[in-house]
Amino acid sequence: MKKTPIPIIVVLLLFSCTKELLHSIQEEQANDIITLLNEHGIKAEKILDVGQDGLLFKIVVPESDYGKSWNILRENGLPREKIRGLSDIYQKQGLISSSFEEQALLIQAIKGEVEKTLETIDNVIKARVIISLPTLSQNPFSETEVTTAASVLLKVKKGTTISKDAIKGILTGALSSLEKERITVEIVESSPNSSLRRNGMTSIGPFVVSESSARMFYFVIMGFLSTLSLGIGGFLYFLFRKKTNTLKESEEL
Repeated sequence: MKKTPIPIIVVLLLFSCTKELLHSIQEEQANDIITLLNEHGIKAEKILDVGQDGLLFKIVVPESDYGKSWNILRENGLPREKIRGLSDIYQKQGLISSSFEEQALLIQAIKGEVEKTLETIDNVIKARVIISLPTLSQNPFSETEVTTAASVLLKVKKGTTISKDAIKGILTGALSSLEKERITVEIVESSPNSSLRRNGMTSIGPFVVSESSARMFYFVIMGFLSTLSLGIGGFLYFLFRKKTNTLKESEEL
């Protein structure tokens, strides 16, 4: 009977150890998360979340990639939080709302729909919109005209270029009373290591470790590389000596 080498068994055991990363995730988001982690070399899987209402999934990753997976998701704004749109807000419950409440609901609903639209743009991690709608003046004789205004903040992946005019076009399409001159758009790039620092984590090459153990980890890696280099050097020297001795023996013959 052929025996499996111990190093191979150890490797198989390491890869078989998985840990739950997220649960109760809708299928569309679960697919986005799986794709993103796979692009970063992490073998993530989605598993049906039994016991949850609706078609929901949990995401599992190798235990050794758990910390790295969390940081990748945070840098890319996943999982996305649920944004309340028109269908979520305008659910009548038999109560008569005041004009002020109706206007507040309208602002929230339009804001949610615009944010969802902006987050469908490639490389947009998160979108936040503030809309200021004119209210009825308490003074009916006031000549001051209050116009609609809006502010947009986009968090995007590093190196992404997005036209501010295109963003303004989306907002003016959603609000006919909104003029481009009254829209402010700010675009900020995601900082790759910001989430690592917030969690007391740091990266050493492809590895993510806690800052407290980073120094020890660095020395372990350097020791391993040094030993590996010495081993390769010794092996090459052995081959060189062997070849030299073979040549000498052939010359003597």
